[in-house]
Amino acid sequence: MLVSETPTIFELSMSAGLSHGLKPAFEYLLNSLSENTASTTVFNATVWKDELYTTLILLLERYYLSTYEGTFADNFYGLKRERFVNNQQQPMRPQDKASTLFLVALLPYFTDKLVKFHAKITQENASFLQQHDEIENRNSALRLDTFLTLAFAKGFPYARALLDSYLLGFQLLFMFNKTRYYSPLLWMQGIIISRLTADDYRNFSTAEELSHKTSTFLSRMSSKFLRFLRTMLIASALGFKLLEWYYSPENISQRESNNGANAGHNAVPTPLPPRPSPRGVDVPPNPMLCPLCHEVRKNPAVASSGFAFCFSCIQQYVSEHNECPVTCIPCNVKQIRRIYQA
Repeated sequence: MLVSETPTIFELSMSAGLSHGLKPAFEYLLNSLSENTASTTVFNATVWKDELYTTLILLLERYYLSTYEGTFADNFYGLKRERFVNNQQQPMRPQDKASTLFLVALLPYFTDKLVKFHAKITQENASFLQQHDEIENRNSALRLDTFLTLAFAKGFPYARALLDSYLLGFQLLFMFNKTRYYSPLLWMQGIIISRLTADDYRNFSTAEELSHKTSTFLSRMSSKFLRFLRTMLIASALGFKLLEWYYSPENISQRESNNGANAGHNAVPTPLPPRPSPRGVDVPPNPMLCPLCHEVRKNPAVASSGFAFCFSCIQQYVSEHNECPVTCIPCNVKQIRRIYQA
């Protein structure tokens, strides 16, 4: 049975999801490495994480486009990119690969910077943006840069919504076989996404063997590094998704409910309070009173024994006696802890 060369929308959406999931995984890995590395490193990598990620993706995608006729995510799901001219499929030209490299590596970088810039100016001008009517009445009096900034802050969400709607329209048309283009950007390029065939895999294998025989040592090392980078990115993405699922609110609630069901078997008994010393002060019958001043506790704090007092009372007593006034257990000022009530 012949398999259609046109992939399903499920395959293409999974391919896009893999591309979008790589950056959060990379940032998580980079933050973990930075936390475990001394601050005296050559530079703080987290400051340049966007640029570092874009550089790695540029190298990786350039390698895959030149070797496998598709992006990293395309190849992972057995897909390739082709020109679609006069209802005929043709291999991509160098300029097609260059434009694809820009769209999959550089365009997301600029888009992310634009989103962060919008969030920044929205936060900085939050109070000003709320005065919508007043701003409209004073547009002529606003400085040009301020007017453009506010116009961008208000118009950017609508522009994104319009582009997302346009993308959704293309995906619906693709799903109902009304177009071969999965997105408006592919339509502008004249590029379609197809499944890799057995001949494609044989050609890739032959090209790799020939390249290995004729390439230099540096080229072979570069290829090995890019393959290692591919494996690391996939492993990081899977690990990040696993951690994201494990720490999701739904999973945490489920674990807490399971722990609650087993609480009767694993409950830790409440420890008994320490015994008051015969030479210590008496504990008042009302638990809300301070044992030192016998008034309702103000700014409650606990000593090392766990008994609660007014913060000023226990601090002054411990400074003079270096012990808990009730149990006479040794205590210093650093062991006093404030009690914060919601």
